[in-house]
Amino acid sequence: MPEWIETELKLGLIGEEAWQLLRARLGPGRVLSQANHFLDRPEGSFRGARIGIRLRAENGDRTLTAKGDSAPSETVLTRRIELESAIDDTTFDRALREGLDLVPWIEGWRESAGAEPEIRDFLDRVEALAAHAPLHC
Repeated sequence: MPEWIETELKLGLIGEEAWQLLRARLGPGRVLSQANHFLDRPEGSFRGARIGIRLRAENGDRTLTAKGDSAPSETVLTRRIELESAIDDTTFDRALREGLDLVPWIEGWRESAGAEPEIRDFLDRVEALAAHAPLHC
């Protein structure tokens, strides 16, 4: 499967007891400190298009992520486009304060993802929504 496809399993747990049982069966895991910030236009055009643009700070790392809509599935697994780029602390902090121009990042994703039609179409949609003004939290 291509690197730019995310496959995810999400489970709905009913109550604390179910959570504790699952944790006991999974065993010890690593602990992550994570802060997520979602970017959009004031009118919510990315949300309306079911595209997520996220800045994430996780244990000292900073990433910018663009996620597409989930592909229809008959299972509990979801599959969707997910493109990520490392982002330096200064740019990350400025984006939180002043907004983020997404267009340069789109060009980087185009270069790294190649000519896959699915990725190209997704990035065309993102670019159309991102043009002309920065995105804000």
